[in-house]
Amino acid sequence: MTWQSIELPWRGDFGAVAAALSSSREIAWLDSGGLAPCGSDGGCSLLAVDPLAVITQHDQSRATARIGAGEHSGPDAWRLWRDALRRMPRLPPAPCPLAPGWIGYIGFEMGRLLERIREPLCGSTPLPWMRMALFDRAIVCDPATRRCVALCAPDLRASLGLQPEPLEALGEAWNHAVRSAFSPSTSSQTPACRYSPQAQFEQAVLRAKDHIAAGDVYQVNLAQRIAIRPIHDALAAYAQLRQANPARYGALLRFEAGEKAVASVSPELFLRVRGRDVLTSPIKGTRPRVGDPVADAAAARELLDSGKDAAELAMIVDLHRNDLGRVCAWNSIRVENARRLEIHPTVFHTVADIRGTRPPDRDALDLLMACFPAGSISGVPKIRRRHPDAANRRRRGHALLRRRHRRRVRSSRRIRRDACQSPRHSPRPASRLGRTTRHGFLSRYSGRGPG
Repeated sequence: MTWQSIELPWRGDFGAVAAALSSSREIAWLDSGGLAPCGSDGGCSLLAVDPLAVITQHDQSRATARIGAGEHSGPDAWRLWRDALRRMPRLPPAPCPLAPGWIGYIGFEMGRLLERIREPLCGSTPLPWMRMALFDRAIVCDPATRRCVALCAPDLRASLGLQPEPLEALGEAWNHAVRSAFSPSTSSQTPACRYSPQAQFEQAVLRAKDHIAAGDVYQVNLAQRIAIRPIHDALAAYAQLRQANPARYGALLRFEAGEKAVASVSPELFLRVRGRDVLTSPIKGTRPRVGDPVADAAAARELLDSGKDAAELAMIVDLHRNDLGRVCAWNSIRVENARRLEIHPTVFHTVADIRGTRPPDRDALDLLMACFPAGSISGVPKIRRRHPDAANRRRRGHALLRRRHRRRVRSSRRIRRDACQSPRHSPRPASRLGRTTRHGFLSRYSGRGPG
């Protein structure tokens, strides 16, 4: 079991090459915006095309798994994913921090299949609840070293009974894209936005305060949906989004012949598993960063001095310790940083770091299922908060996830999500933007099984 790699020419405008390379193909673009060294939690970017397998949860009771030439169905995509992972070969550590594997998103609604929750479904999007795609090859770029590599796991195709495909074909496609690349077009048209009615949102706030006063819950995260029309080109829209708000855990997934897409811009690490080391880094507390040194220093001090923000983060730390403790080894959970300041291009955040140790007989999928959805999405207590009488619940956004065959998982909570569908295929708005207090997470999930 080996990895194959080919060195490729560097092109600084990764978005332009992605546009030229993808055409109408299915793509998964994991975009760290060059905001950290490639060997850390961010830095590298990955572009994968043409998956070998797709697992989809269509609604509450119907899921499908298209793996190789076969297709299976069942009521639960979590189980279909587990079954698929058992068929995957065990691969050695990849030569790059990012590598091909399972990449996709998991909707907030998937928590209904993990716990006995009477959570109502409010609103809809043109997207399935969950969609995970298995890629065996990708382009990985490191802006720090100006290096691009085509990376492939050839044993994956063989394990699924598929004919081999030379990695050189992807390299040639990249070279052609580099020569013909052009920046994605940006529309001068101002899109129309539709927000949730203010009175409706204010009523939800009052109900949440009543439940807090009654002791039902002690932290509530209310979401608001913003519907935007039109968005005709998901890649161009994401290019504008990443330019305005670069993030360490950005992503664009485009599928079904380019008719649907999920875009994410997130600074937050939800879950990372490397070997047996497990890390979650929740964020609570935000202040704007405007570029003026005096104003920014004052905003940072105000955030660090805020008792309210410190209390919110402490609640989430306690919740995440509990979630990790459902799987991690006994007495291995520790809080490395109870509250630290993290600086991003447009904001300041306060962040905590909680670590644990994965037992040999449990894997990254066990951890993901135990921790899903993230506490900073659900509120606290997690299960009680998600019952319909605990507060109004709009339909939440999606998690983006990457799993690299057996060895690692990395995920990040999504701050902003665009779900796009071509107007000619649906009477609903061409795009819906779910804006919440840190809901959704980009998960880069590397590995199946223990190890």
